[in-house]
Amino acid sequence: MHKALSDTLAVYHPEDPLGREVGAIVLNGYHIDSAQLVAEHGNLRSFRIVRGSFMDEWAQQTALELRNAQGQAVTIKIVAYPTEKESFGLVQFL
Repeated sequence: MHKALSDTLAVYHPEDPLGREVGAIVLNGYHIDSAQLVAEHGNLRSFRIVRGSFMDEWAQQTALELRNAQGQAVTIKIVAYPTEKESFGLVQFL
């Protein structure tokens, strides 16, 4: 098995009326296929921030929308914030 990073995935705040991107992340793990964002409710996946900051969203436990290049979307919540540059955090699929 090979552990790898996904393609860059855009993150949006679902309640933003202008639909602005909050930032972007890459997922970390086995069998990563960002074209298929299907995940079981409650699953956790490690991630790295590529663009933006999610500190406020993590602190407030805000549900966010993760989208791939094909426009598929899933709802996530950041449960562990990466504390250093190039370190990993955890997202939970809702």
